[in-house]
Amino acid sequence: MMNEPMSTPSKAFYLKAHEFLNSTNILLNLDLCNHKDIAIHRGEIQQVILNLLNNAIQSLDSTEKSNKTITIRSTVHADALRLSITDNAAGVPQDRQDNLFELLSSTKQTGMGLGLWLCSHIVTRHGGKLWYENAKGGGANFVMKLPSALRQ
Repeated sequence: MMNEPMSTPSKAFYLKAHEFLNSTNILLNLDLCNHKDIAIHRGEIQQVILNLLNNAIQSLDSTEKSNKTITIRSTVHADALRLSITDNAAGVPQDRQDNLFELLSSTKQTGMGLGLWLCSHIVTRHGGKLWYENAKGGGANFVMKLPSALRQ
């Protein structure tokens, strides 16, 4: 349901992801703030996070790096929650960044071009925004900003 606060059960979701990543030799760093005033459909936002996390895992799987890392970080801003998922893989090639969230656009050989488009669509429906940045030191950084339920 919409207007469902993001709360402690969401941390269980991240812990399950952490458990899976341990089996793949990917280090998961969690830096999560305690912010419960976000009006979301929990299942939809979890789907966005799962898709972004899966993309990061696939990118790291194709790299020869020995120190594979994904960081999930959330921060509170005046009227929003900002959540980023960052990996230290190769990142998205510059020539593909402009079309990243377009329907049927994919950077993967086996991709259908639905995942990031759907993620962006879901976040936009929640009044938020999803974008890509090159990660500092290399890799991909996907950032989601969701409005606070308390904003005026």
